[in-house]
Amino acid sequence: MHIELDSDRLFTAIKTVAHAVVNSPTTPILENVLLRVTNEKMVVVANNLEMAIEYTIDSDIVVHDPGDITISFRFLASYLNLLDPTRLTIKTDTGHTLHLTANKNKMRHKGLSAEEFPMIPATRRDTRFVLSSDILRRAFSKTLFSCASGNIRPTLAGVYIQLHPDHVTFASTDSFRLSEYRYNCDTGVDKKIAIILPFRSANEIMKTLPEWIDVEIFFADNQILLVYENVLLYSRLLNGHFPDYANFFPKSTSVHALIDRSKLIQSLRQVSLIARENNFNVKMGLEKTGTVKLESGDTEIGTSEIEINAEVEWSDQVGLNATYFIDALQVIEGDDVRIGFETSL
Repeated sequence: MHIELDSDRLFTAIKTVAHAVVNSPTTPILENVLLRVTNEKMVVVANNLEMAIEYTIDSDIVVHDPGDITISFRFLASYLNLLDPTRLTIKTDTGHTLHLTANKNKMRHKGLSAEEFPMIPATRRDTRFVLSSDILRRAFSKTLFSCASGNIRPTLAGVYIQLHPDHVTFASTDSFRLSEYRYNCDTGVDKKIAIILPFRSANEIMKTLPEWIDVEIFFADNQILLVYENVLLYSRLLNGHFPDYANFFPKSTSVHALIDRSKLIQSLRQVSLIARENNFNVKMGLEKTGTVKLESGDTEIGTSEIEINAEVEWSDQVGLNATYFIDALQVIEGDDVRIGFETSL
């Protein structure tokens, strides 16, 4: 391999694929990035076996000799971060060593053969639809918090995405919390299609996507592929069936209150200083006098009781987990939040 390119272009590529790099003492090759050069371009790839990202550099690059190598992501990212933007020359030798020349500065680092790097399975582009990056990021930000963790119920450890002809929904649940985000649009499909995207992949996609661009999304063979700008992002999908959650959302509630959202979050955090001794269990009482009362109950370190002014339509009380409730309130938009619950809860 022998190429010349701008160092900042390579740094952009490295920062993009970084979201698919993992620390893996058992599989050190996953800590590397693949640099693959053809006659006209360089492709930078990271693959953690669950998700892979490819970034293509096809402009302002001079290819003298094609080739490929894998190199430590940590080394390459640190080197480029310390390098002022300049023209960079990259060469490899037969011993899998990468030679970097920037102006009069030279650096070399041992790499590994590209043959050891895990290949990305070819993805058929059977089902395609286009969605704005901002809608994708918004959808994940409002559902990731209620994904399950661990391997007890693997199908809950991700975001459930349903495509309908006229809308797309994103949902998640850990069996204690349930969230859904719906976006009305023409998806281009003629029947319902459902997948489960792993939590890690959805979280990294949310971090990776730039603002205000269209993203092409393809489903096939238990994989998802996102295409935007110079990037191809692959992820495996979770196998199994997501629970039919539609009936878990109540059609109506008998108790309602309109509360200032920021004050409610602040009050929950205050009462949690005591409620943490009782697994963050808090009792919420709605009073028709126009207040919402939060109580921690008696714990070994004390008690806490806070009242908030609110518009209350009916009096009642319910027990809840303060931490879970705060998570939900933080993804809701607007100054005020309307709360409703059934006494059977």
